[in-house]
Amino acid sequence: MSVTTTVITLLAQLYDIVQFRLPPGPKFVPINWVLNTQKFGCWIWLLCLMIYYDNWSRGAWIYFFLHGTYGLSWIVKDLVFPDVTFRQKVTFGSALILILVLITYLLPGYQMMSRVADNNPSKERIITACVCYIVGIFLMIGADLQKNYILKLGGGLISTGFFKTTRNPNYLGEMLIYSSFAIICGRWEFWMINIFVWLTLFLPRMVIKDISLAKKKGWENYDSYMLLPKLSSSHLDNFIIYSSLAILGLMLYKSCMCESNFSKCQCMEELSTLLKFYQTPSLANLTKDLKAIISCFGDIELFTLPSYSVNFMKSYL
Repeated sequence: MSVTTTVITLLAQLYDIVQFRLPPGPKFVPINWVLNTQKFGCWIWLLCLMIYYDNWSRGAWIYFFLHGTYGLSWIVKDLVFPDVTFRQKVTFGSALILILVLITYLLPGYQMMSRVADNNPSKERIITACVCYIVGIFLMIGADLQKNYILKLGGGLISTGFFKTTRNPNYLGEMLIYSSFAIICGRWEFWMINIFVWLTLFLPRMVIKDISLAKKKGWENYDSYMLLPKLSSSHLDNFIIYSSLAILGLMLYKSCMCESNFSKCQCMEELSTLLKFYQTPSLANLTKDLKAIISCFGDIELFTLPSYSVNFMKSYL
């Protein structure tokens, strides 16, 4: 047995203990009871916070809509086509670990309603969060629905539909959903929570799932990635595509609140001045002001960058 196989086997055993059999006590409570209580109670929690802090801002309402409807969507999904895994019973220790993880997901709602987070997110941030949320909900519910009915019809390796290019579209959907919450809040703490959960909960489950899938018929011809959709048969093409998306996402997250009117956008005016000054290239000048140029680009929202660029080119030419 290879070292990798041994490590993965030990990881699977540890994960099974933590999720289902962590002492004390016998297995007595179904996982979905714990999950559904948190999901359903989330919109109540958020509404109570809005009332307590008297916060009826745009950011508060948008967050309430996103996280609240996600919880209700989860309840409906569990009632209509439940995941067999979440119907298993766990011990008190495992239930307590799950509860602690779920409590951390209430943090961004508290930050938003208590006005720690930005209560007036930009249009670009709202659009990005909503797109992530809609795509995430679509992937999560669609993938779970497909998996549920295929397993009822006999099971086997699922390599079509939502699972054609990614082996875990449901996890990808969950990650997009919680990314939308982090985007609308604009707080680094929730990103840290997301990354921690993804690495300690999602990743082990995906690795364990791959071990199981590898034993099924058709695995050797299943051309897909573990998480991100395989958009091209070339690994290099996929690397370029996702690297570009990651860079644009970072530009969005670090953006400042530029005015929608190009003439009022201070960072673009500074960039225009700099580029006109460099009509005659000068390495010394370019080196001197490189940080200023990078700063200007870093201040531009993702969805406004194309329009600003076009307007700038028109005025410059």
